[in-house]
Amino acid sequence: MKVFFMFLLFVCIHTSSVFADECISGDCENYGTYRFSNGDIYTGGFKDHYLHGQGTYNFTTGDKYIGSWKDGFFHGQGIYTWSDGSKYTGEYKRHFRHGKGPFTLSNGNKYVGKFIDDGLEFHGTLYYANGDVFVGQIKDYEELLEGTFTSFEEKQIQTEKLKAAEKKSNIKSFKSDCEDIGFKDGTEAMGNCVLKLMELQGNNSPTVVTTTTSNSSQEIVDIEKQKLQAQREALKLQQDQLKAEQERVAQERRRDRKKAADELIQTGNCLMSGGGWGC
Repeated sequence: MKVFFMFLLFVCIHTSSVFADECISGDCENYGTYRFSNGDIYTGGFKDHYLHGQGTYNFTTGDKYIGSWKDGFFHGQGIYTWSDGSKYTGEYKRHFRHGKGPFTLSNGNKYVGKFIDDGLEFHGTLYYANGDVFVGQIKDYEELLEGTFTSFEEKQIQTEKLKAAEKKSNIKSFKSDCEDIGFKDGTEAMGNCVLKLMELQGNNSPTVVTTTTSNSSQEIVDIEKQKLQAQREALKLQQDQLKAEQERVAQERRRDRKKAADELIQTGNCLMSGGGWGC
């Protein structure tokens, strides 16, 4: 329907002399506002009695075009908005959508890719309002030719698989970081280290950037890694101190036992030599 309408629009605008109706402001030779007999109004540039340069065309139907013109045609970059809310933003060639540009329909479907001859042929991605996606070649906006169709449910499954694979890769990377710090695999400390890095990554996901002097997400992660390493070194120092204390206590026990044993031996020798219990 929109293709047929664009053809009628081409016939209406291109075959109408800009001086057939009324110039309501400006000179309408270089720049001005022109009202056509059907009520359409154009404001913008002119050249050799044609709409030319940059301009805005308001249709009595409620449609609107803002963009580049050449010899009375939509030509170059432009935005066309239909009264039903459909919108195309992109390239035109002599009144036809031709080149790259997103085209969003009022039903929520969206084309993102390259148009040829006003969409009679399209190469790119069609995003359906219900979440389905088609990537490939489309004819006349409806006929799906070569390409790949993915339903919303399939896309969700693919997304979950990608998330799971990414999480697995991240855990492997975090374990490697924790091992570099000094934690041993299979220990509770290693698990806590990995969980800490996962928490940091979640808290530092991409957000809107503002002009501040705060550290970047990677710098924050590096700082936390340094903290973890410091904690690891402090824990090792405590373990070394505990081990030294245990060794000191053990030495004292061995010394006390040796002293007691020596005393018993000395007493036994004395008794064997005929001494009394007061040896």
